[in-house]
Amino acid sequence: MDAAGTETLKPSNIAGNLTLLLNPNNAVVLVNTGSNWIAFSLNLDPQYKTMTDGATITPDATEGPLYTVTLGGNRTLANPTSLQPGQLYIFRIVQDGTGSRTLAFGSAFKFPGGTAPTLSTAAGAIDMFAGIAVSTSRIDCGSLLANVS
Repeated sequence: MDAAGTETLKPSNIAGNLTLLLNPNNAVVLVNTGSNWIAFSLNLDPQYKTMTDGATITPDATEGPLYTVTLGGNRTLANPTSLQPGQLYIFRIVQDGTGSRTLAFGSAFKFPGGTAPTLSTAAGAIDMFAGIAVSTSRIDCGSLLANVS
């Protein structure tokens, strides 16, 4: 590995080279197939980032792929800033001690069937969903994992 944290690998089952770029929070793997480059981003910081509760909650995608927030009222999850295409993001939404909080979603969040999920309503309930950024302004999400608490 050189001083910049770059390592070039040559596995026997790949025709081109792999280049691994590391920093404390993520790794970028560049694959040279001989005719083009393919990039994969891997986040190495497995800690949930706590989003600030408020009327509008805005995730900052530069803070990693895992986010959590405890809702203290009916809220809107705004479009994330700095989405990285190809990155998987996971959101953990917790009801406060009152419960019955609702969450609206910014236009960047796309859910199956075009319908945003409805959160569990029990006090302390935890719901989760994941999505993959397909562009800097769109995140395709899976179904809600309801009441995983």
